[in-house]
Amino acid sequence: MSFYPTDPPGPTMLECSIFGPGVGECVVVHLGDGDWMVVDSCLSGAGGSVALEYLEAIRVGRSAIAMVVATHWHDDHVGGLADVVAAAPSALFACSGALRREEFFTVVASAGVLGRTTRHGSGVDEMSAILRQLKVSRRQAKWSFENEAILRKSRSVITSLSPSSETFARSLAGFAGFSPKLKANLRRVPAVQPNETSVVLHVQSGQAVALLGADLETGNDPARGWSAIVNSNARPPTRAGFYKAAHHGSQDADHEGIWSNLLEPKPVAALTPFTRSGLPGASDITRLKVVAGKLRQSSPLVTRAIKRRPAVDRTVSQWAKRRPVPQAGRLGQVRVRLDTNTGLVSSTELFGAAFAP
Repeated sequence: MSFYPTDPPGPTMLECSIFGPGVGECVVVHLGDGDWMVVDSCLSGAGGSVALEYLEAIRVGRSAIAMVVATHWHDDHVGGLADVVAAAPSALFACSGALRREEFFTVVASAGVLGRTTRHGSGVDEMSAILRQLKVSRRQAKWSFENEAILRKSRSVITSLSPSSETFARSLAGFAGFSPKLKANLRRVPAVQPNETSVVLHVQSGQAVALLGADLETGNDPARGWSAIVNSNARPPTRAGFYKAAHHGSQDADHEGIWSNLLEPKPVAALTPFTRSGLPGASDITRLKVVAGKLRQSSPLVTRAIKRRPAVDRTVSQWAKRRPVPQAGRLGQVRVRLDTNTGLVSSTELFGAAFAP
């Protein structure tokens, strides 16, 4: 039985629903006045798109999806996203401008030519399927760059805060240095790291503002990552009352300026876990709870014990017979609603495996 709630938001509500089972992330946003946006994608236990399942549960037609965004091409952020693009043929599709490079499309096209082993394969596979959907429906991708309004709908403005111009330049050099080889099993894109090309979104509907952090990291270059956003004079000045924490709440994505410059004091924050990396860790939760008024997580970290593989784990003491290995857990939903007239958070709800850490 599905855990999804069935009550749709009112026309003056900015709603952000965060889904994540431990491997995978999806954000479904009501922009107000019946317009919706889907940011990234993950699959439910039944193998379908959580975004489409949730919208069906609250009786929202797929034609209401105004925009679909792929923040970056990591596998855990685009699983099933091609299905969302296909289900919403009138929606604008947006992705990082750092991918606007011929070599990237060569890699993506090669994934389709060389064959796919699963319906929802790697991030490259999913991007290949998305590009095919766009071609069939004769749609163009919207390339997102720093401080660019990528969608305007009635009372709402969606602004991409990244990638920065420096990140764009680095991506050109990175993809230019890669030449795919025939008969290679292309499952990942080398050279250019997906996280650094992530699209961070500033979502404003009336007085309500949400900041969706994707997987962007801080890094050491003031012209890239969170430093570029925090230091920018061109980004929207309005601060957010809700924050989807970047990169599963990890330390490497937590710039102090996010909290002091981009967010209201003590905002509501939500995150999804990533069990492959053990995120968020206990120290991450402790750190975030200090600065967030409320912190919510879509599902707990789950581990299971498996028999050791000596060839892999030779450096571990011989007496240790078992070790914890992260795996995906149950799906949960954190739903935050803000009043577009006042900008205040009106409700924070948990469904499925979601909880307050």
